[in-house]
Amino acid sequence: MKISAVMIVKNEEAKLNRCLASIHHIVEEIIIVDTGSTDRTRDIAAQYTDKIYHFDWINDFSAARNYALAMSTGDYNLIIDADEYLTHWAPDTINTFMRKHNQIGVVTLKNKIEQNGQTLYNSDYISRFLPKGVKYTGKIHEQPDSNFSRLLIPLELTHDGYFHRSNDKFSRNITLLEDSLKEDPSNSYYLHQIANEYLGLDRLKEAGVYFPRAYSSISSSDSFFPQFIVNYITYLRKTQSYSKGLEIIKDNEKFLEFYPDFYFESAGFYLDYVMSNPQKNINYLPLIEVCYKACIEIGDISTHASMAGTGSFLAHYNLGVFYETTGQVDKAMKCYHQAEKKGYQPAKSGIERLSK
Repeated sequence: MKISAVMIVKNEEAKLNRCLASIHHIVEEIIIVDTGSTDRTRDIAAQYTDKIYHFDWINDFSAARNYALAMSTGDYNLIIDADEYLTHWAPDTINTFMRKHNQIGVVTLKNKIEQNGQTLYNSDYISRFLPKGVKYTGKIHEQPDSNFSRLLIPLELTHDGYFHRSNDKFSRNITLLEDSLKEDPSNSYYLHQIANEYLGLDRLKEAGVYFPRAYSSISSSDSFFPQFIVNYITYLRKTQSYSKGLEIIKDNEKFLEFYPDFYFESAGFYLDYVMSNPQKNINYLPLIEVCYKACIEIGDISTHASMAGTGSFLAHYNLGVFYETTGQVDKAMKCYHQAEKKGYQPAKSGIERLSK
């Protein structure tokens, strides 16, 4: 069966070659739709395909993607962006998947991010391997418009578009999300996304408008519910809204007991809460250890969007810091060694410090 790579691009000369070099050998066709590049994007694309088209940008990602899909002649379409590149592909398994027809392939998207001076990766699972005829809906954070079943396939893309992301992309996304919310004011997915965009910009006042609105409309069965709750806790930490944070953690643990990121962020919340008034809140100190231990017991997962390490090296390292600062040196050393075995470099400093 024929696989086509389908892309929309604009001014991607810095990353397009890396993307196309990673996929050209696994697809039979590359479709590139340019929405108005003024750099060398089209010249780079021409080194890999002659199927390059133009689409006037109308502030609608689905419209552009659907135009690109209409140009494809493939039985299956791999949707990929220029700031992504292929890092894993199991052709035999995927060929078997395609022969079953009428299924949408869910791929692993590893997002490179910077957090506290460290380069980390979180994984998301998105519907990007589409059978012919499936189209998109939604102006932004567009989704396949199909009732076909979805199945995780062994295809991994790495994405670094969030690494040192420009404010222009945040602003563009916010504009499109605001337009979408005018049409559908109670859409929990759009509310969740716009809250995240404002949180990413550290515009906490605006984020504070959308997080409660999203929380009131979201369902625990929504696929994005776990990540939303984690982000909401992050917002409440940043704004020192401790009473609300304690309420959110308590009310949602029953839904997220198998999600390490929830316990990881809760541990950070409890730490901030204790430090805000140690004398008053010291009884919450043991919950930090409880949460990091819960992370380790659950382990890293591949069922929901998750930060790599929240169920392993990050949890071990942070638990080690907790033990070190509370004078439990032997326990701290064990945790640092566990984190170091996973290649987490900051753990080496902890080992060296405690070895003196």
